[in-house]
Amino acid sequence: MDRCPKDRIPKALETVKLFLDKRGCVFVIGADKDIINDALKVAYPSGADKFMEKIVQLSFNLPKMDDPSGRAFLESLNKDETLKEIAPILINHLDYNPRRIKRLINDYNFMNSLTANRYAGEENPIQPEPLLRWLVIINIYPGFAKQMRLSAGYVRRVQEKIEQLEDKLSAEEKENWRVEGKLAEINAPDLEEFLKNRDFVSLIKEFPAEKEKIEPYISFTKYMPAIEEMLEEKEARQEEFDKFTEPIPGNKPGSKFKIEETGEEKEIEQEYRMGIYPVTNSQYKQFIEADGYINLSSR
Repeated sequence: MDRCPKDRIPKALETVKLFLDKRGCVFVIGADKDIINDALKVAYPSGADKFMEKIVQLSFNLPKMDDPSGRAFLESLNKDETLKEIAPILINHLDYNPRRIKRLINDYNFMNSLTANRYAGEENPIQPEPLLRWLVIINIYPGFAKQMRLSAGYVRRVQEKIEQLEDKLSAEEKENWRVEGKLAEINAPDLEEFLKNRDFVSLIKEFPAEKEKIEPYISFTKYMPAIEEMLEEKEARQEEFDKFTEPIPGNKPGSKFKIEETGEEKEIEQEYRMGIYPVTNSQYKQFIEADGYINLSSR
């Protein structure tokens, strides 16, 4: 029910009320209660709460999966010993959500099969446990995965900061991962979001840090973006570029500029765009990361 477009949810519920309100008829509605209530408030601003009372005679909230049931669920999906070892980290990262857990395990099983075929008869550089950790990273922490793809030394830097942080913690602070008061001492403001997360720290501490060990996981999970994706990204970048630049006409009468030092006038041979504001550090970083100097020198 909560997957319906918001404007159709009240209509679907009205249909249930009209056609299934019959003696001997039992129906079950599975839905996110908050989504249903939000949709009903739009259609019935003053009577949303009472609407469901007229339809539902018994309500039941599914309890959140705990560690024992999470482990049992994982075991039912896969007998892989790797999953048993990493189960607590996996369950926590996926917020005990059975659907998300099942999807990740399906990805893991599929990738495991692909690597077994890819490296049949030779040493397989992609091992089960790091593969599972990497799949969690790219699904739950896409920003971190992006940085790993950009810099081979990123994981090592993070692991070193974790070690520095642990050295500053007492046994109790380490046990409960109370790190807020120590983060400033290790000088890593860009990593604070990750280092505060105990689950993330557990995930990344055991991940390979050497470039030659990381690269197989990164390269094996690369994908070729769809043409539509590439066009959308290009258009978005063009819009941002146009927003902060002004066109300078070229090859037209009066399209000249004066060199301030000499007073000499030069014709502008072709149109170009000039920035309205000075280039920011963030924009310059994007230029560097996109190999801007290399691309310019190759033209």
